Amino acid sequence: EDYPDEYCQIDVSGLLSPSLIPPVKQVEHAPAVGDDPAKARICSVMWVLNLHGDPQSESDWQRRMAWLSSSGRLWFGPVGSEDLMPCSLQLGGEIVPNLQVMRARGKAVQSLNGNPIHVLRIDAPGARYTRLKMLASEDDQ
Repeated sequence: EDYPDEYCQIDVSGLLSPSLIPPVKQVEHAPAVGDDPAKARICSVMWVLNLHGDPQSESDWQRRMAWLSSSGRLWFGPVGSEDLMPCSLQLGGEIVPNLQVMRARGKAVQSLNGNPIHVLRIDAPGARYTRLKMLASEDDQ
């Protein structure tokens, strides 16, 4: 399970320019703040499993805005809203190539609100602590 949102929220409103981000030696050490949702590779409303939630329980899933930033990091909007802000960085800011993404067939509910869903499991292998996110979409793409 990943950390609770209150530990992951980042205020991006004050970062008006990339020049405000401190320089780093390597790109992979760059801070995630400034990952502008307007420049996201993909952005969609998704079903997200609550922290410590049971994937088999429909009540443990919530709709949230989710996006993959141009830097390859996963972000969520606030719980219970389809807004983008305040946002929270997920999975410790790991970039997608460092994550394992797979279908979670048979390990979660098959439908939410009466609609069939497609569930993805995202793991961060090699992380100091187990990090797992489960997302679901009503779209099979």
